[in-house]
Amino acid sequence: MIAGKVVRSIVLLACGLTSFRVSGQIPQSGLDAKYDKFHDWTIIRSTLAKVENSIRPDRDDTPLTLHLAYVCKGDTSHCRPVQVEAILMVQTINWRYKDYRTLVLLWTTPRVNGPAKPNRIMAEPNWNPYVNPGGSFNDESMTADIPLIDFLQLAKAEEVEGELGNTTFKLSKENLEALRAVAAEIEASGKGK
Repeated sequence: MIAGKVVRSIVLLACGLTSFRVSGQIPQSGLDAKYDKFHDWTIIRSTLAKVENSIRPDRDDTPLTLHLAYVCKGDTSHCRPVQVEAILMVQTINWRYKDYRTLVLLWTTPRVNGPAKPNRIMAEPNWNPYVNPGGSFNDESMTADIPLIDFLQLAKAEEVEGELGNTTFKLSKENLEALRAVAAEIEASGKGK
């Protein structure tokens, strides 16, 4: 499956360690598309943005950041992926997140008639370490696959709360804008490839 191989590519891309041909910024979306000619796929990703109220019981206030990514076959950003990857990143001294294997996202969907409908996504993120040579911090990323149908519902939320291990957080305005931008790009592709 492409997704398993892409996780490592996305982490390297986020850290600036790969040489992709730049397909460029997708106009008016805040998304970036990078084509990899060796694998013949394009990685579409949102800008990295901090989540709000990231709280750990040990009072460590190291901020989590989030970006979203999906992959299209070929040199295009227009496809309907099976899933969208939610990538949470943090800089730590001693690999605080390596044993956290559950990501939970909660939100409500407004209804025309009746009370709001509660929604939940539970995912098992993959942990990817990156040792920062010569630096005092290491980078950790936790990548969770969100099925497209769930992601498109999540993108409609006005507020999203999350839990990763024992860390709780709330998606920021920038995170919510990224959700909507990714969903709009996917929806604009129609049936796609």
